Amino acid sequence: MKSNTCTKRQWLTIQQKCDIIDEHERCPVLTLAQLAHWALQTLKLSHPPADATIFRMLRDAATIRKKPQFAVTPKGRALRVRCPELEEQLAAFIISCQRQYACL
Repeated sequence: MKSNTCTKRQWLTIQQKCDIIDEHERCPVLTLAQLAHWALQTLKLSHPPADATIFRMLRDAATIRKKPQFAVTPKGRALRVRCPELEEQLAAFIISCQRQYACL
């Protein structure tokens, strides 16, 4: 027999997690289900995050807030430079093009 529960994973960005944590701090009386409903409407998610997911976010709020919100993939994973030398050369090239007013 099929159940009506949604089993597809919902990936939340660091910013979305911080928004949920902020909402909990603004209104600490909200239940996990109410926070999930708030996240569904406010963050325009395809389905609400599970209560366990929200619980873990609130429990690990300090760690989540320490994560950089820049240079991350949509799934919240950190971007890493694979070749620092190439990155430096690319930056130098872009700067030289900007100085010459060249369009890239």
